[in-house]
Amino acid sequence: MAIAAPTAVALTTTVQTLHTVPTGFRQIAEVVVANINTANPATLVLNWTDASAANASALLAQTDIAAKDGLLSPRKVLEAGDKLTASASANGYLTASVNVVYEEPA
Repeated sequence: MAIAAPTAVALTTTVQTLHTVPTGFRQIAEVVVANINTANPATLVLNWTDASAANASALLAQTDIAAKDGLLSPRKVLEAGDKLTASASANGYLTASVNVVYEEPA
């Protein structure tokens, strides 16, 4: 399977799925987040759901991002069915994209 180009998602106060690892694959991924608001900070919550255990863990919990700033999450090894989800403290302030930097058959 070819690695897809990242697509930016505008985050809201509702938890959104950013990425799900396809069946039969293992990946290493990172998340790039930018605050596109020119005046106000926003808070990010980034979670990883382990498909084998069906539980979510915070990768970045309550992380503040200043106006016109961004961050790069730590890289995470993901197994088939694992999900990355995110939400923001304000609608439309943060955008996020998932970069899959490595992929192999599971």
